Amino acid sequence: MKIIGAGLPKTGTKSLASALRRLGFNVHDHHEQLQFHCDEYIAAFKGPMPNFEEMYENVDATTDLPACIFYKEIFKAFPDAKVILSVRDDEESWRKSFLKTESIVSSATSNLLMILGLFLTPSGRKLWRLGYNVKKYVKNELDYTKHNNEVMATIPAKQLLVFNPKDGWESLCAFLGAEVPAIPYPRENVNSTGVPSTIKNHWHVRRMKRELAVMMAVFVVLLGCTYALLSLPYFKY
Repeated sequence: MKIIGAGLPKTGTKSLASALRRLGFNVHDHHEQLQFHCDEYIAAFKGPMPNFEEMYENVDATTDLPACIFYKEIFKAFPDAKVILSVRDDEESWRKSFLKTESIVSSATSNLLMILGLFLTPSGRKLWRLGYNVKKYVKNELDYTKHNNEVMATIPAKQLLVFNPKDGWESLCAFLGAEVPAIPYPRENVNSTGVPSTIKNHWHVRRMKRELAVMMAVFVVLLGCTYALLSLPYFKY
C-alpha cells in the first residue's frame, strides 16, 4: 500500500481515484472495496479488524468508503504509506453535496427489484449488511470537521497531503514524486450524476440480480410442478 485516501465521500474521491489510476497506481475505490472485501469490512464494523496487509497486498491505494473510516488501522498496517486527506472548501458545501448523494442513492435503491434482491439473495443481504453499518456510522459518528482534524493530528505531517481537488495535478504530483500529466485533472461524478449508473452496474448489484433471477426461475418451476401434481387423476387402490 502506497497511498491511503482518508478523505470522506463527496470530497472529490472519484476524481482522486481516477487521477491516481492515470499515474499508474492500482486503486481500490468504493466499488472495488465492496466487490473484493465486503466480508472483511462487515467484520471490521463489528470490532475485530481484518488483516489489512493481506487484504491490500497487491493494492497501491484506497479511496472513499469504507476504507476512509478505517484509515488509522490501514495506516498502522502500512506505516510507510502516504495519506491524502481530500477536502471541500468548507463543511457546509460538503454537507449539501453529501445529503444530495444520500437522496440519489435512496431513490436509486427504492425500487421493488432492488428491495427484493437486497433481502432475498445472498449477495444482496451481504451488501445490505455493509450498507447498514456504513449508514449507522454516518448517522451516529460522522463529523466532517472532526474527521479531518483527527487525520491531521494522527498522520505525520511529512506523510500527509491535505488536498482540495481545485489544487490539481501540481500539488498531488509533487507530494507523490510523480510527473504532471499533460491532461486536465479529472472531474468525476460531478453533482453525483454518476451515482445511479454506478449502482446499476455495481458488481454486487449485478450478481444480486442474477441470484434473484435464479430464485424466481426455481420458484416458477416448483410452482409448475406442484400444479402438475395436483392435477393428476386420483387413483383408488
